[in-house]
Amino acid sequence: MVLFPLLFYGILVLGLIVNSDAAISFDLLRRKLLTAAVIWGVVVTAITEILSSLHLIAVVPLASIWAMACAVGAVCSWRLAKRRLTLQPLRKSVASFSAFERLFSAMLVVLIFGTGINATFATPITFDAMTYHLTRIVHWQQQHSVVFFPTENLRQILFAPWAEYVLLHLQLLSGGDHYTNFVQWFSFLGCLVGITAIAAELGASRQNQLLTGVLCATLPMAVLQASTAQNDLVLSFWIVCLVYSILRLTQSQVALNLTAEAGAALGLALFTKGTAFVFAPPFLAWYFLQRMSRFRSRALPEFALIGIIVVGINASHAAKKIQLYGGLSGLTQEAKVYRLSNEIHTPAAFVSNVVRNTAIHFGTPSHSLSLQLNQAVHATHIALGISATDPRTTFFVQEFTVPKGELYRSEDYAGNPLHLILFGICTVWFLANASSQSGRVKSYLLAVLSCAVLFCFALKWQPWHCRLHLTFFILTAPFCVVFAAQRFSQRVLAAIGGLLLAFALIDVFAAHSRPLVGRNRIFQHSRSRHYFANLPQLYAPWKKAVAFVQTQHWSRVGLYFQVDDYEYPLWLDLQRIGVKEIEQVGVTNPSASLASKSEVGSFAPQAIITVSKSKGEEVAAHFPQFRRVWSQDDVAIFVSKEASVTNQFPAR
Repeated sequence: MVLFPLLFYGILVLGLIVNSDAAISFDLLRRKLLTAAVIWGVVVTAITEILSSLHLIAVVPLASIWAMACAVGAVCSWRLAKRRLTLQPLRKSVASFSAFERLFSAMLVVLIFGTGINATFATPITFDAMTYHLTRIVHWQQQHSVVFFPTENLRQILFAPWAEYVLLHLQLLSGGDHYTNFVQWFSFLGCLVGITAIAAELGASRQNQLLTGVLCATLPMAVLQASTAQNDLVLSFWIVCLVYSILRLTQSQVALNLTAEAGAALGLALFTKGTAFVFAPPFLAWYFLQRMSRFRSRALPEFALIGIIVVGINASHAAKKIQLYGGLSGLTQEAKVYRLSNEIHTPAAFVSNVVRNTAIHFGTPSHSLSLQLNQAVHATHIALGISATDPRTTFFVQEFTVPKGELYRSEDYAGNPLHLILFGICTVWFLANASSQSGRVKSYLLAVLSCAVLFCFALKWQPWHCRLHLTFFILTAPFCVVFAAQRFSQRVLAAIGGLLLAFALIDVFAAHSRPLVGRNRIFQHSRSRHYFANLPQLYAPWKKAVAFVQTQHWSRVGLYFQVDDYEYPLWLDLQRIGVKEIEQVGVTNPSASLASKSEVGSFAPQAIITVSKSKGEEVAAHFPQFRRVWSQDDVAIFVSKEASVTNQFPAR
């Protein structure tokens, strides 16, 4: 059943190809792959929202609707086909590849295969996945709906959910989370397809389109993210689809089909991650100005269509936020709650963000080198007259530090130093010779640079911004290759590609949290233990707590948690031993209103579990009717004072 969504996507691709009048080619295949992905993304959204409204988020309804979609898609593709599918033109194209094209293709295959192995066998363990990406999914499964629920971690309900919608489908249809990493991995593939298509639109030859793919695929952060349960590559893919649609629109007459595709890509990007508000506007401005200059009022229906589609995709989630906060202010609550936006916009604040966002890409395994770079950054801030940890420009006053040691190969902190240097050189060289450059490439570079400017202007600095920069770096690849191809021989470009590939393979095989080789390789530990790789001290006491819960045969367990307490692996263990209902209790933010009024809400737990000492100490004050019956380290279990406990383990 887990193959139903993938089968439907394949049917979409084939249907679009056999219904096209254009000659079959790699360009056509690439274009239809991207169009089908956008359609598929909208279908996933529609299926989820429809089933959720009926409280039918469950295996049978979901499998049934995907099976029907496959059947309808296959019949429509067959009945409306204009020609038979033949792969002969593609075979001829491959046979005509030059030596360099074969080399670049081989590089891509190596990286796709390597990241695919990691995605297949690695356990999802990133901090965000454990605290909210995957936790919201088990909540949805339990309540058979994607409606909001009481939680101390508002990211579980407020943040854009599209990537998790896909994960929800995969987990229900497969009965587990073994396919979780493939959402990012397929997005990685999609970025490679889309970025080479963008390169073609900017005038790159077939050989340089492949090199663009290599430049994108060797981004350290892209390689590391391709086997995780994050959503940065998913966002990058939708932005790439949007940019590709805009590039095609700027070369065409009024085309509502292309406009609808751009609107859907934009809607899906906004429905995936909030940083779409940073990366989309510069390209939308380019599109708006170009269409108005060419068509004036005739372009207005295009703009209206984009707006309608964007609102349609995001309306349901936006309505939930409005309902939770009782007004339109709910639409911006995640930015307010987590204080993501800069509070000052002075030149010093902007330069501070530029310096810090640049410096974190130069982390090294050397503590001394990282210390020297840290000192240089702090010295720069002294000259600017602003602190490197100024709370007005720094997320939760995080201390500035350059990633060092093993963290420089982490999916949260890894930088892209070689790609940043390459982009910097190409940009300076390009601007020095701007008068002789293509206007289309100039506009593209201006849009990409505007993304960087808007990012530093709008968002507070965070230690893990390298991850959020990923979309920007992917968009730089076509420009770098198109310009470099004018200045360097193919041998030099191949050498650059080979150097980047060598460094990328280190990230494939020696990633900080899930290496394929070495002492802590992913095959060494059980999946259950690997969930706690980033918080190993919680593993032993938690497993003992689960054993205790199992002896009591409880079916309803409350979690009294802090904002960033690990939650997802705890759900898995509790569900495995037969706990039917799990909810957070004692919630202190507006989502507490989602539970009806009672002593602990409509949910009446038989036990309450805490995994932090501070929360354990608060239980007596907030839940006086509960008493501690078991504890070890930070983990504690509480039950009603009137309840009896059998086979009680000694409290420690």
